[in-house]
Amino acid sequence: MKSRWTVLLCCFLSLVFLAGCSLVVRQAVVKGRLADLRNSPRIDPNDPNGLIDTVDVEGDTTSIVIKEGRMDIALEGSPCRVKYMERSGADLDNGITLEGELAGSSRSYPVRIDTGVPGYLLVNEIHVRENNLPIYHTPGSQEGICHLPDLRIGDLTLSNFLAIFKLRHSELQLFGLPIRKDKTIYIGVSLLQQFKYVAFDGINDEVEFSVTKRFEMEDQSLWSHYRFSAKPDANGRPRISIQIPIGGQEMTLVFDTGCQPALVTTEKIWEQTRKRFRKIRKSIKTGYAPLAGGNLRSRTVIVKELDIGNRVVKKAYVGILPNDNSVFTGFTGQDGILGMQCFADTTIVLDFEREVMWVKNTDAQ
Repeated sequence: MKSRWTVLLCCFLSLVFLAGCSLVVRQAVVKGRLADLRNSPRIDPNDPNGLIDTVDVEGDTTSIVIKEGRMDIALEGSPCRVKYMERSGADLDNGITLEGELAGSSRSYPVRIDTGVPGYLLVNEIHVRENNLPIYHTPGSQEGICHLPDLRIGDLTLSNFLAIFKLRHSELQLFGLPIRKDKTIYIGVSLLQQFKYVAFDGINDEVEFSVTKRFEMEDQSLWSHYRFSAKPDANGRPRISIQIPIGGQEMTLVFDTGCQPALVTTEKIWEQTRKRFRKIRKSIKTGYAPLAGGNLRSRTVIVKELDIGNRVVKKAYVGILPNDNSVFTGFTGQDGILGMQCFADTTIVLDFEREVMWVKNTDAQ
C-alpha cells in the first residue's frame, strides 16, 4: 500500500512540473446555470406593494429604481465603526472587506466596499441559491435582481434592499476543479451615497459610517483634500471621479476601492505619464478583475516612488491596459483608475455631503 501511494505522489508531482504552476492553480470566472435557480421565488415587478419602482434591462445590464423611502439603513450609534476582515499580507491586498450576515442564514459572507460597482449591492448566483432569494430575471440576460434579507455588518444593518445578481462567479481552481468559490457581497457607490461620509482607516483597519453626523476634523492642516463628483458616466452609472496630481500633473481618475494597484491606465496615457518617473521595472503580475470578466489583457510595472497628490507611494504597482480595452467603456474624459494601494497606510474619507475626499497626511498619523 505504501509503495502505491508513493507511485501516485510521484505521478502527481510529475504532472505539476509538466503543466507548470500557472496551469495547476488559477483563478477563473465561471458561468452559473439558470436551471439551478428554477425553484427560487419570483419577484413581481408590477406588485404595487413591492420595492421596485422601475426596471430597465439593456443587453446584459439590469438597472432598477427602488421606491422612495423603502430602503433602510440602521446604525447602532452614528458614526459607527466596523473592523476589516483579516488581510493576507500580500502586496496588493488593499481591499476593504468586512464580515456580514444575511438574516435567517447560518452563513457569514465577506462584504467588500467597492466604488467600482455603480449600484447598491451586487451578489452572484451562489448567494441566491444558498439563501433561496426571490429573483427577477429577464430571459437571455446574464444578471437579474434579487431581494436580500437584512444584511448585518457589525453595528450596521441594511434592510429592504434589492441587489443585482450576476449569473457567474469567480473561483480558485486546482487542475480545473474548484477549491474555493467567491461568495463576496459588494457594496457599491449608490449605497455609499446614502451616508454623510464613509471613512477608511488603514492604520487601525476600520471603516466608519455616518448617516446623520457630518465629517469634522480637529485640525484641517493635517489633511489634504481633493474635490470629487459621483455623477453617472456615459452609460448612466454613477462613478467617483476625482482630480488629483500624479507626478505633479493633474489627472482625472475614477476612484475605485476595489482596484488593488495604485493606478490603472492605458498604454497611451502611460506613455505620457512614465516620463515623470525614473525608476520603473517590469512585474510578472497580470490583471485579474472578476467583475470585469476575469483575466485582463494588461501588463504591470512597479514604480519605485509614485507621487500622488501630497503622498509618495513606494513600490507602486501600475496596471497598463491596451487602448482598446473594455474596462474603460463609458469612462469619458478619464485618464485611468486610482486604486487603494495609494492609501493603504493612512485614513481617507469620502465626504459625500461636501463632495470632497480627505486624505490624512502620513506624518500626522
